[in-house]
Amino acid sequence: MSCDRSRRICGAACRRNAIHDEDTSRYLRCTVEATLQEVLLNILVTGATGFIGGRLAEALVKEGHQVRGLARQTSDTSLLKTLDIEIINGDIRDAAAMKKAVGDCQCVYHLAAKTTKDRLSKKQYYAHNVEGTKNVAQAALNAGVNRLVYASTIGVYGTVRNSSIDENAEPNPDSYYRETKLGGEKEVCRLHRDSGLSLVVARLGSVYGPGSCNWLDVCRKILEGNFRIIGAGENPDHMVYVDDLVEGLRRCGDVKGVEGRTYIITGPEPAKLRQVLEIIADELGADTALDSLPVTPFRVYQRLCGLVYRSFGIQLPRCHYYDLFLMSHIFTTTKAQEELGYFPNVSLRDGFRRLLGWYREKGYLPSVEEVQG
Repeated sequence: MSCDRSRRICGAACRRNAIHDEDTSRYLRCTVEATLQEVLLNILVTGATGFIGGRLAEALVKEGHQVRGLARQTSDTSLLKTLDIEIINGDIRDAAAMKKAVGDCQCVYHLAAKTTKDRLSKKQYYAHNVEGTKNVAQAALNAGVNRLVYASTIGVYGTVRNSSIDENAEPNPDSYYRETKLGGEKEVCRLHRDSGLSLVVARLGSVYGPGSCNWLDVCRKILEGNFRIIGAGENPDHMVYVDDLVEGLRRCGDVKGVEGRTYIITGPEPAKLRQVLEIIADELGADTALDSLPVTPFRVYQRLCGLVYRSFGIQLPRCHYYDLFLMSHIFTTTKAQEELGYFPNVSLRDGFRRLLGWYREKGYLPSVEEVQG
């Protein structure tokens, strides 16, 4: 049976199911499947030695694609070598290196960036996240790639929002990192608009899962019984499990007819911070009753950081250190659902259970038996 005929049958079946089962998500997913690329590609992943990039590269290899990873000389490439990924040593700030890396590729996923954790100057962030991104995009354009996927961040919307945010919300970055990620968006969108670069921008949510130690310190403190929450923990956040995120990125690269568009890629639903912490405590076998600190001093400092940054372009120390406790973000992925067929399905409990299992496997946390003993 031909691919076209299979698609037509699949589409008809999904329409019938949508009518009889009222399963809208199934219909949307199946409709989008008909627009997915089916050929195997040569794909470049920048940031392939990072948490998200590594998982994406692994998923692409499993699909049968020929994957190339851009990595600095000092990066740990051991995972990429086990996956038989071609490694190109280079830096996104080097236009010549990018020309070599992009050669013969049909698709580029650009994830390399300097993040909040790097604590760099504004000039350094700009060199990596704006100028480096411009180099990647220009190389992709010159090479005639079929699709560039630029991994941006929901951080471009700023820290505190009380209403649901979609792709039409006005960006309001409040740090060097967030401002330069938005600057990277502007560069790739300019090349799309002026020169026809085939582009999709993915604004990624806060990601967690095996391979990331972002939650390790919190988990250890909860297990030790000395974790203190700032405020009541009623602030919602919208996290996404790494495998769901990778699926969203893959669809940004695969789905036809979405060039020039921006998508928010987050998890199934937002959750209040206290709910997340209680899930962690429960899975650890620790006390779920958490002590609190007054929120007002931290909230005042957060607002001061935003005011100083927007007024003078100066980033105060630890300006986003307390974001976990203070930010209120609820996002909608309706656009990604309808146009990409993106439906994240890993719940917070399942996701954190897998993450904690990985921490234990690596010896970062004691086993359940050790805790109970």
